[in-house]
Amino acid sequence: MKARQPPDTEKWCIGLRHNGQRPQSTEDHDYLIARKKQEMHRFQTYLMLGLAFAVLWLAESLIDPSESARGRPFSQLFFFISSFLFLFSFITLRSARKLLLNIRRIQGDIRGGILEIYEGMAEDLSVSNRAILEWVKLLPAGTPVVMERFRESGLVYRMNGTLFYCPVPLPCAQVARTPDYAAIAAEWVEPLAHERKDLAYINQRAMSQMERTELTRWSMQLILRPLIMSLVLDFWAAFIYWAHGGHVEKIDPFILYLALLLLAGWWSATLFQRISAAWRFYEDLRVGQVMIARMADPEHTSSDGTPILLAPQEFLPISRVLWTKNGHPAPWRTLG
Repeated sequence: MKARQPPDTEKWCIGLRHNGQRPQSTEDHDYLIARKKQEMHRFQTYLMLGLAFAVLWLAESLIDPSESARGRPFSQLFFFISSFLFLFSFITLRSARKLLLNIRRIQGDIRGGILEIYEGMAEDLSVSNRAILEWVKLLPAGTPVVMERFRESGLVYRMNGTLFYCPVPLPCAQVARTPDYAAIAAEWVEPLAHERKDLAYINQRAMSQMERTELTRWSMQLILRPLIMSLVLDFWAAFIYWAHGGHVEKIDPFILYLALLLLAGWWSATLFQRISAAWRFYEDLRVGQVMIARMADPEHTSSDGTPILLAPQEFLPISRVLWTKNGHPAPWRTLG
């Protein structure tokens, strides 16, 4: 049974709000069948490539190149070839596993028979997918967007009623609903500088319990996403160093080892950067407040000269990250 949506949360996808669902038609069902066959073909291709790399790696591991008349350099080159075969096998088999999961989710859509509907405006879309970005460029600002998405697989089906092919699933996100008292707090803003009432107006409000839960989840995801890759590359680099007795000058070809060190260093730096960002999120949780900012409209004023304020934006106090804009969650919160 599908888990019920938690209270005080909303479902969002790439900046669009979930606004209902509909049963699948025969045409929708046939599309899923064809998409399943396509994903099955890709799965078989990746699986065969992964198994081929794995067999080559196992076969090469059984050879002892140190006994060859070519000497130790040939042995070290063999070691690197074996390492890269293992890496290619891991990548292709991991891709095959993802495709297998997609196939199972598509089968769940075939059984479930539900299409989700998401709505919003073209300027609200926040996505890095190239296919959707190219489509959005053709839309003028202010154009309503209606997206149909299969619930289990996350595959996009139609955009504004037109069949749309997106090769990768789009994850949805359970976002904490902006509390009602946020709108009240946004009306009671004070000028940042009393002598200049044509600038920013600010206030603050307490975070709701669901907002705190969501921010805690994001803090954990920031660290977990780069952690595995960083650990794998660091372990691989350390193992090669240990296998050569700690003598870097004996590693041959050294250029490949240097590339591995640079890649491992990049992922380690990314991990530390994410840990720093997560720590700032935890500090935001400790404060438990959201800062509200409203800018004065530079082009319009009321009849009595009072500035007209633009839509409110909310920021986290320590990390300074955008939290909501005009009552809607910031784009990064809707990416899943």
